[in-house]
Amino acid sequence: MTNYAIDRKKWGQMPLTSQLANIGAEVGRTYNAARVGNDKRMNAAMERTLDLFDATVAELIAQQSPRTKEILRAREMYLAALFGPRSEARFKQNEKYFMQFAAIKK
Repeated sequence: MTNYAIDRKKWGQMPLTSQLANIGAEVGRTYNAARVGNDKRMNAAMERTLDLFDATVAELIAQQSPRTKEILRAREMYLAALFGPRSEARFKQNEKYFMQFAAIKK
């Protein structure tokens, strides 16, 4: 465990695209650590990623957003790539999903 803690109030004020771009950065860190077999780094990045996912989902639920289901599915796919059969193709597919938000982040 790390001392990482998100400021949920500040996070909730960010546009969804920025939230997803930041989640994507942590997804990339998780997968990069998994690729090289660094479990300590992978677990720390995964903890941050899940916290960001959870904060985003909480905001979307509060707003009754139809995007909630999509974000929960992205979270599910992220975890499946780590804990299901690992493959570079699965990592790349998930990274590609988040890359679109990094490209439009403002």
